[in-house]
Amino acid sequence: MVIMKMKRKKIKIETKSGMTTIDVSECVAFTVAKTPTSMLKKAMYSIDIHMRSGTIFTSEIDEQTLILFSGIWEGDLK
Repeated sequence: MVIMKMKRKKIKIETKSGMTTIDVSECVAFTVAKTPTSMLKKAMYSIDIHMRSGTIFTSEIDEQTLILFSGIWEGDLK
């Protein structure tokens, strides 16, 4: 789910801490690793989201959410 408000780009992602709303404009980097799954399951990715404050959020997301997050972070989605 993407929330746009006051020129901030936000996304809700289930992290290890719980459901987290992240201001993507405060994200300085993110690391992605494909999570091993069986051939019958959809691809999943482990993502570490590094915030300007130093906080790192960790989540396991599907490919659709990864594409959405990457697009917002790179500025392709407004």
